[in-house]
Amino acid sequence: MCPASFFASGLSVNDWYNDIIMCGVRKIGFSMTVLGRADENVRQWWEAAFVFYWGFCIKYLVPTVLWYMLINFFKMRIEEPYGGYDTWFQIVGIFVPAIAFFILILFMFYNVQEEPFDK
Repeated sequence: MCPASFFASGLSVNDWYNDIIMCGVRKIGFSMTVLGRADENVRQWWEAAFVFYWGFCIKYLVPTVLWYMLINFFKMRIEEPYGGYDTWFQIVGIFVPAIAFFILILFMFYNVQEEPFDK
């Protein structure tokens, strides 16, 4: 959400807002507001404000808060190791499940086979 993207895009303010700032969340927000309408064809006065609020929270605020919490969690764990264990025990405890997860993902993509196309 950088003002430089506005100048680089060459779009109008309205198109920049819809296509870049609220890309991916605007249509979902308006789809949700349709559910609250008495008449589906009549747009309510509050819908644009709700779409901005909901879209901003989903696209920008929630990920920022989650990253802040994740960084603080790791910072706290590095400063004060869990249960007094040595650091290498903790490293093994992180990498063993991570390696198993990556092996699972690898075989999910490795074993994909294309089925023959029958006409």
